[in-house]
Amino acid sequence: MSQTPTQMSQPTADQPRTLDRERKKMLDAWVSFLIVSIVLSIIFPYDPFWAVIPKIVLFIQAIRCTIEYSNFKKSSRHNIEMTPSQPIHISSPVQSPTSGTFCPMCGVAHDESSKFCASCGTSLE
Repeated sequence: MSQTPTQMSQPTADQPRTLDRERKKMLDAWVSFLIVSIVLSIIFPYDPFWAVIPKIVLFIQAIRCTIEYSNFKKSSRHNIEMTPSQPIHISSPVQSPTSGTFCPMCGVAHDESSKFCASCGTSLE
């Protein structure tokens, strides 16, 4: 499942469900491969050439599903890391002036002549 850059930068609400769906698809592919391999090994203990073909096809399918799951998981982790749950305020230590105003957003003290907060950029007027 390939995603365009715009899809990767915008997280969606159903990503956990999609991740679970991709994980289930990957696990189902591996279980199918194992079951078919075991059944064919029991029925045909000497593996005729035509009995190996389903094993190869299912193995390739399981590898493909694993790669898709891995790629989707990486893109989901990237989206989660790119979108913080709370706003980030970077504040620098500012000397408290003897007479001045305080930023209504972050509470940092400023001179009365300041028009914008030096810490968060909020207008002080």
